Amino acid sequence: SAYGEWMNFSPDFFFFALLPPIIFDAGYSLDPKLFFGNFDAICTLAFLGTFVSAIIITTLVFVMGLAGACYELTFIQAGLFGSLISATDPVTTLAILGNVRADQNLYYLIFGESVLNDAVAIVMYQTLNEFQHQKFSVGSLGKVSSAPNTTTLLLLAHQSRCSPFGGRRSHYISRHFFED
Repeated sequence: SAYGEWMNFSPDFFFFALLPPIIFDAGYSLDPKLFFGNFDAICTLAFLGTFVSAIIITTLVFVMGLAGACYELTFIQAGLFGSLISATDPVTTLAILGNVRADQNLYYLIFGESVLNDAVAIVMYQTLNEFQHQKFSVGSLGKVSSAPNTTTLLLLAHQSRCSPFGGRRSHYISRHFFED
């Protein structure tokens, strides 16, 4: 019992103790000119690429389950799986690119996309997880817009437009459309 309690890994410990030093190190070693010079492409790859990948994986898993080729999942469960699998982690690729001194723009495109796609995947997973035990219908779509993670996803997608006034627009949107 004591061993099982000790081995229990808390998500809060991961998000609040282990993840911040990793993000700090990545940000500290970042060349801001190369990173923000490619920010439009990074946002497009991270937001749109991760979302499209999750939709394709979700659809394939759901259809293959209906066809009997794999374990049959509900559409929400297939979406949870798709959001988990869609976030890639190119650590090995980045290490090789760093060793062979590849083009820095390519390195920062892959690095930036890998950092942001994790955030997108976490928000997609948490949003779908909120609806896992609910009956899904067209009427339940109104509940989606009030979910906190969905609001975060909408604000992140809005920020991906990457203009100098993105913060001001997000403030306007959150103040006028998402106030209680």
